[in-house]
Amino acid sequence: MVEIDGQIAQRLKSLRGARPWTLDQLADASGVSRGMLSKIERGEVSATAALLSRVAAALEVPLSDLLAAPEVPRALQRRADRPRWQDPETGFVRETASPPLTGSAVEIVEVELPPHARVDYRMPAPAQYSQHLLVLSGTLRLRQREQQDDLARGDALYMVPIGDFSFENPGASPCRYLVVMERPRRSS
Repeated sequence: MVEIDGQIAQRLKSLRGARPWTLDQLADASGVSRGMLSKIERGEVSATAALLSRVAAALEVPLSDLLAAPEVPRALQRRADRPRWQDPETGFVRETASPPLTGSAVEIVEVELPPHARVDYRMPAPAQYSQHLLVLSGTLRLRQREQQDDLARGDALYMVPIGDFSFENPGASPCRYLVVMERPRRSS
């Protein structure tokens, strides 16, 4: 089992247990089969971005909450220590650049999307966070509802995820971009 799959398994169990939901309840809410959820929780499969986004939406948390390793807060995040996850279906790579569990309302994620790859998300209700996108290299196409935006190096976009949306790399070279997510501060 890849380390990140084990972290996802632990986080899913923890987030589901905090509701508290059974696997059947999460399956109904997310549209992901009970069997698949069980395999993810046991670390037997590498879930795709599309599947994890459906689970995160059902749990009403950002995808980052499923990928976060439970760690002690610290102020420094070395590049070599970043949590890194790769979607087995698209090759999409996601690295959390901001230090974990600092209590900050901001999270920075660096993404690399392979040429001609597309990642689809489903967010049935408005997200409880907003995000800023900044393209570092390549071309990024964002589709949300009927809107399409093509972003090139240096372009930035602000959005609140809702409904079906996708990130696509229409180019022949990898697209690298930053996602800066801001969510409401948690009360202590």
